Amino acid sequence: MEGEARCPVDNERIDERELFADNFAKREILNFKVKCPNSRQGCEVLATLKKVQEHTDQCPLALVPCPNRCTDILLRRDIPNHVQFNCRRRILQCQNCQKDVTAEEMEHHLTECPLVQVFCQYCGGGFIKQALSGHHEKDCPNYPISCDFGPLGCSAQFERKMEQEHYVDATVEHQRMLCHGVVTILRKFGIQSISPTSVPVLSGGLTPMEVSTSLSAMGSYISQLQGLSMQDHSHGSNITDSRTPDGQSVKQFSLDPLKTSLDPFHFHRSVSDTLPQPSNETLEGAHVSHTSKPSDAEGVQGALSLQGASGLELQSLKNQNMYQDESLARHDQQLVEIKAKNEILEKTNKELKYKLRYLDNAVQEFEGRACNGQFYWRIKNYHKLREEAEQGINTALHSPSFYSNCYGYKLCIRANLNGVDAAKGSHLSIFIHFMQGDWDEILDWPFSGRIVLSVIDQNPICELRNHIAETLIAKPNLAAFQKPVTPRNHKGFGYMEFVALSVLDTADFVRNDTLIIKAQVIPAT
Repeated sequence: MEGEARCPVDNERIDERELFADNFAKREILNFKVKCPNSRQGCEVLATLKKVQEHTDQCPLALVPCPNRCTDILLRRDIPNHVQFNCRRRILQCQNCQKDVTAEEMEHHLTECPLVQVFCQYCGGGFIKQALSGHHEKDCPNYPISCDFGPLGCSAQFERKMEQEHYVDATVEHQRMLCHGVVTILRKFGIQSISPTSVPVLSGGLTPMEVSTSLSAMGSYISQLQGLSMQDHSHGSNITDSRTPDGQSVKQFSLDPLKTSLDPFHFHRSVSDTLPQPSNETLEGAHVSHTSKPSDAEGVQGALSLQGASGLELQSLKNQNMYQDESLARHDQQLVEIKAKNEILEKTNKELKYKLRYLDNAVQEFEGRACNGQFYWRIKNYHKLREEAEQGINTALHSPSFYSNCYGYKLCIRANLNGVDAAKGSHLSIFIHFMQGDWDEILDWPFSGRIVLSVIDQNPICELRNHIAETLIAKPNLAAFQKPVTPRNHKGFGYMEFVALSVLDTADFVRNDTLIIKAQVIPAT
């Protein structure tokens, strides 16, 4: 019957009640050694079945997702480096505002950061972004601005540094514009003329710049009065009746909207109750006069004019002082920010130098492993290094390390360009030094085998090349071939008189100021 449990040996029907756990077999099975599930990634660990899961949870070659959930899946051993340097969701600190931002959002953040360094497009000065608008509004000498007399018809636009010069040069034109505006407003209110006694107050005793400043202020007042021209002539006026000595009725009124801006002027309109007569007396009577006596008005108005001019000059100085204080404060803040950025850049520079050294070492380590026992050492700037050796400055050079194979012995070449001991000054000396490697614990010591050392002939004609080679046979009883106990074995083995310096100087062994030495390691089989 289908679905019945049967013994796999004799096919007999099995009742589940007759089954029991075979703990002995279970223990035997769990003690079997198996490969790590990550063996395809390079893990060579053999663990018992009962401990393989424990190893897998910690295996450095296991594939695990990034803890920042960036969708990347990496080897466990690569996770720390990925999280610190490569993960697009790692947290970075903005160097400008110190805000924590993810790496993928940092580029967008830098376009909006209020403390990012930007440059004024007009004067080229450097500022933080949030201070740029204030710089344009108050400080930038090259920022384009419009004349304050724009409402009166001046269409001039100029750089801020040219503002004072424009007001001085255009004083007459501004006065003309202002006069035209005043006349227009007086006509709107039906005022026919102004008493001559009030004219000197407008400009008496003032410099062209002070007059221009006063006219600018009056221009703003006039622009505010434009709305009044659309209303009835009786708007805002207080009319009273009085009699002249000849019995004519005179209507007097003052314009309240102008009182605060044009004071101490109060204007009166002379209107006859009867029809106007084309006589000189009638025309002289129809004028606007000051309420004070002419002699008193001139003194009072002159004093007020001087006082107003001094007040405007004082206010201008106060404004300039305030702007300078704000500018100094911004500059101090920028200086503090620049110092902080400099410290951050210095720290970053140190980190980058460290990483660069680490990468250089990693590249050299990789090249040393990939050479598979055949290592070529290019000694550049040969003549300079040889001169230093002759002077005793640097008598010995050591090559980058290399391996006999990927998991083999680690070695380096030593070259004395001016010779050593008895060969000093006459021969090139070459030696081999063993170094502490990653796989020393599983290698056979002392080293037994052969090492072929060669100086490469760089003649451009291949058929004429004649390399100089010597085969070094290991001697297990020498300290140079024992397992190193220091990063580089102090004892080396090689040839003091490998090749005469005269041969190197006359043949093509040195080309483009470069000497090439080759080492081929052949371990014993």
